Amino acid sequence: MVRECQVLIVGGGPAGLVAARALLDRGVRPTVLERRRWPVDKVCGEGIMPAGLAVLRRLGVELYCGRPLPGIDYLEGKLRAGADFAEGSGRIVRRTELSQTLLCQAELVDEC
Repeated sequence: MVRECQVLIVGGGPAGLVAARALLDRGVRPTVLERRRWPVDKVCGEGIMPAGLAVLRRLGVELYCGRPLPGIDYLEGKLRAGADFAEGSGRIVRRTELSQTLLCQAELVDEC
């Protein structure tokens, strides 16, 4: 079935869902295509940097799940280098929880 839409977003991961949320805030209802069931789980980094949290807040998305991510450490054997973020804490959030929050707060699905 072919259907007309204003904007088509291919991929319902965090980037696609944030793009959808930003469009909704501008009065555009996008169509998001995702071949897997939501919330999508995938092995990947689950840290949101402070700048990413600021973008989510500007879009009206509040994350009440996860835990603080104060900075980053790099490890190699016994060597360690790291620092806290100057802008404040980021957040460690499971991808499934982030997807569910984005879907529900953007009202992109009914089962929230």
